[in-house]
Amino acid sequence: SVPQRSIQSINTITSGIPAKHGDATGGVISITTKGASPTYNGSIELLSSQFLDGYGFNEVEGNVSGPIYKKFKGTDSSTTKIGFQFGGAITYQDENRPTVEDYQVVKDDALEELRERPLVRDPTAEGFRRNASFITDDDIKNVSNRPNVDRFNTNMTGKLTYNVSEQIDLIAGGQFGYVDRPDFNRTDAMFNYNNYPQFEETSWRTYLRLTQSFANSEDQSGISNVFYSIQLAY
Repeated sequence: SVPQRSIQSINTITSGIPAKHGDATGGVISITTKGASPTYNGSIELLSSQFLDGYGFNEVEGNVSGPIYKKFKGTDSSTTKIGFQFGGAITYQDENRPTVEDYQVVKDDALEELRERPLVRDPTAEGFRRNASFITDDDIKNVSNRPNVDRFNTNMTGKLTYNVSEQIDLIAGGQFGYVDRPDFNRTDAMFNYNNYPQFEETSWRTYLRLTQSFANSEDQSGISNVFYSIQLAY
């Protein structure tokens, strides 16, 4: 996902999908990120529900933008030739899927006993049985949050803009994402919630885009805002 403070506009396209979106048929949600600004500016936002509920949502998000090189700096004709924009969000959450109903898990002392004595002698026959077969309601507790499902993720975007001329812009940008979370499954939810498999994913993408616009001619041809873009993405 894209950090909210890096978003300039969101467009939903359900028909007449442009060729740049490939062979999409159902629809496209197009997100345009902010570009470089002529002056330095930035913002930061902190969100937390750590002391307001039991779900522990914590997020810090920021955005910074400004010029790197200006032509005719200090004059009325000053223009930004090279500028940058960077935004990011870091989120940590104890429980990202809260439900109305409680979860049932084995109490800590009962779980520790199961680890120490996974098998016990069968009281009705020869041999052994799993100690978990003798768990009772007194060994189970209700919890509002799933244990050990804390989630960490970060998303970052960046953009470097070079104004080649009044009609030509060259933009290099990219996005980076990282997720680290336990892979929750109901099979382990009651007895083995401390040993969920760990899911870790890193994703990134980058692009280079050249855009040239054409100034409107003085004749009333009825054609305006003509431009083309060439983009390489990976």
